[in-house]
Amino acid sequence: MKIQLIKNDSFNFWAILVDMIASIMVVFLLINFVDNVLNTRNLEALIIEKNRLVFYEKYLKAEFSDEIKSGQLNTISDETYLRIILDENILSFETQDYELKPAGEKIIERFAVVFTDALKESTIDEIQVEGHADRHKFNVSTFPKNNWELSSARATKIVNKLIESNKTIEPLLSANGYSSHRPRSENIDHLNRRIEIKIYFHAENQINSLIR
Repeated sequence: MKIQLIKNDSFNFWAILVDMIASIMVVFLLINFVDNVLNTRNLEALIIEKNRLVFYEKYLKAEFSDEIKSGQLNTISDETYLRIILDENILSFETQDYELKPAGEKIIERFAVVFTDALKESTIDEIQVEGHADRHKFNVSTFPKNNWELSSARATKIVNKLIESNKTIEPLLSANGYSSHRPRSENIDHLNRRIEIKIYFHAENQINSLIR
């Protein structure tokens, strides 16, 4: 009877030891996985930041240096995108109108060239064109009837002009209108009458090349 008890105790010891080792291995693998994920995300964030800076310096600033200096074109950077803010004067929109004047068309054609050249880097994920209006509401019977239609029509007009200039960028484009609901200023109307272009970047190709 004693011998049998010793064997059971020995069996329980090894079973517990195996369970402990297995648990430690699971914890180690989990820590290693989380560490790899965090490192990959940090790497992705760094590459996206680099891609954003390259786009700004190599393409946008090179083409629009005068407009940037004059304040007609401003930029704001976020974690994954670059926001380009165009005031109403640079695109030459008439009041309550969405048609581009020749000067505005030339600006958009220049943007199409910038995007075409930048796409060779394979780092742009999406290009969002946003229309914004001021706080002064209007309601008429003809299109555009109000600020919602006006802001959407202006954004769509710019997207169509970009596609007309270069159809290869069409899959990256989207148009959105926000009426007066995302103002830059509470009381300076001309700052709110604007077009914003958000350019989202990715790092997928560069990370994959590093993994290979």
